[in-house]
Amino acid sequence: MSVLDRIPFFVPWGEAVLLVAVSGAFFLVLGRLLRSVAKRAGVRARARRAIWETLSLLWLVTSAYLLLNLTGIASQLTILTAGGIAGLVISMGLQTTLANTFAGIFLLRDQAIRVGDRIEYAGTKGRVLRIALRNTWIETDDGAVAVIGNSALSAGPLVNRSARSRLSHLFEP
Repeated sequence: MSVLDRIPFFVPWGEAVLLVAVSGAFFLVLGRLLRSVAKRAGVRARARRAIWETLSLLWLVTSAYLLLNLTGIASQLTILTAGGIAGLVISMGLQTTLANTFAGIFLLRDQAIRVGDRIEYAGTKGRVLRIALRNTWIETDDGAVAVIGNSALSAGPLVNRSARSRLSHLFEP
């Protein structure tokens, strides 16, 4: 029995079109809201475009799920299994990026380093130029710029030559 033989003669196409339209409207409103908030927060245009593209992809996946489930081509179990496998593949692919991002959040929260601090890490000495979520930029003593992943910085050993006065309250009994 082929896939086409399993599709019922009467598929509620009106319902399918309505579900796709409603989900499209939801993602359109959500996308515009998120892009507006991101723009007011000073997020770069490239990042705002990435938000829009991610939501568009999410809408396509949602629409495909709704249509496959409604027409009976795929069961909920099949779709959930495929979604679980896709999620596992994506998370494995983003493992390093996520590790760097979480390390960046902790570096910023703990204030272990700040822009302008003089640091040493794995033979690299210099002044911190920028701390982003995924990496930290260091201007070395010879004028070069070293970009180091935040997970590597967090793993250490990281020596901050400028932090003693700022963090002195942590070292005093």
